[in-house]
Amino acid sequence: MKLYGPKLFYIKKDIAQNKVLLIGLLSGLITFVAKVILVKVITILFGHEIYVDIFYFYLSPTVLIEAVCLVFYFSKLNIKSSPLLTKVSGATFGVYLIHLTPFFLNYCWKYVTPYKNTPLLVYLVIILVSIIALYSLCTIIEMTRIFVFDKLGIFKITKKIYSKYQKIIMTFD
Repeated sequence: MKLYGPKLFYIKKDIAQNKVLLIGLLSGLITFVAKVILVKVITILFGHEIYVDIFYFYLSPTVLIEAVCLVFYFSKLNIKSSPLLTKVSGATFGVYLIHLTPFFLNYCWKYVTPYKNTPLLVYLVIILVSIIALYSLCTIIEMTRIFVFDKLGIFKITKKIYSKYQKIIMTFD
């Protein structure tokens, strides 16, 4: 995406940022509505849920469209930097990795699943609060990891190992 930009996805370069954001948000809404409909239809047909997460897979067309649109939107956004924002944004990849561990996938989301049959508005609030809590918890975990690694000198050690690795690789060129 960085190399080819909007041309890669046949997006006009002069398209308004708000249109890209709207397309991304609509794609996310379509993903959500499709899952709700799929859960209802599959439950009626088979009596239980099976393959209802198909629209949430990373290669789902709606998820890909949403991701591309959000990347384009936020890449053009000018945000003033602040020390807190820099630290939190630096921890975001760690948050992503942490929330994909088996502990979070198998344990934490079990507490949200029982609420899926509550009224839609209540369920959306529960999901929103869960996402904010999960992101906050994972950010604290990742920032603690960064602090500990910094105090133990892990970053310096990995930089030394990397530079030695680079020297070895350069000898083969």
